[in-house]
Amino acid sequence: MDETRVEAFLQAVSTGSFSAAARAMGYTPAGVLRLVDALESELGVTLLERTSRGVVPTKAGEALVPDLRELAVLSGRVKGLAAEIASPDRGTVRLGSARSLAAHWLAPAIARFGDRHPGVTVQLREGATPELARWLAAREVDVCVGGPQQGRSWTYLGESRYVALVPREHPFARRPFLHLSDFDREPLVQIRPGRGTDTALLMAEEGVEPDVRFSTADIETAKAMVGAGIGICLTIDLAGPVEAFGAVMVPMAAIDPFRFGVVHRGEGSLSAATTAFVEELVSLGA
Repeated sequence: MDETRVEAFLQAVSTGSFSAAARAMGYTPAGVLRLVDALESELGVTLLERTSRGVVPTKAGEALVPDLRELAVLSGRVKGLAAEIASPDRGTVRLGSARSLAAHWLAPAIARFGDRHPGVTVQLREGATPELARWLAAREVDVCVGGPQQGRSWTYLGESRYVALVPREHPFARRPFLHLSDFDREPLVQIRPGRGTDTALLMAEEGVEPDVRFSTADIETAKAMVGAGIGICLTIDLAGPVEAFGAVMVPMAAIDPFRFGVVHRGEGSLSAATTAFVEELVSLGA
């Protein structure tokens, strides 16, 4: 259905005259009349009738007004969405990220992207690798930054070594490095328990059973709890500085670094803005 014909009819109903509708649309009255005639032919009903006071909708026209107005609104939304998809300077990027990367690795990339594309909004959702994979499959996010996801193309961006966060006065703070076995039965501050995090999987693979004293979804809260002496914590060095919390970072020995990259649903499914954001991430990791 031609949206200009629909607009002509709705303008005529709203203004009560072909002349006023023509002024609103930038047409001649005859042009508006032809558009309404064409819509009536398409629908097979008479929509307007002339009276001494102008034009009014017929019973059929009055019945169709609500749906035609809804159609006009929907058409506008579709046009707006299409413009967002086509333009790298409009729209929203829905980003999933490993929690430990968001504040210190991703922040500069998002800031630089925002400078280049100020009309784009970035919505960030943080989680563990299994959560990121689930959100991507459910189309709840468009692109993820984190560990590899099985069955999806993954572009390497960088790596971060594993570290232990230790209270400043703890004996471990004087060690040059720690092993995973040092966590066995040690009071632990756990980040995102039960979410299949990489750190939890590492300890499970080594048969390490720490004494979980505190758990949180927030890395900054975890740092504060470590600094308060509640326990130690396993994370990566990109989690950011800890000295202000009264804690220190101790490198972990005999553990491969955490490798992170970018993964998405596929080039054909991405908006122009999301494609530009992925390119920004890849350039930062190069």
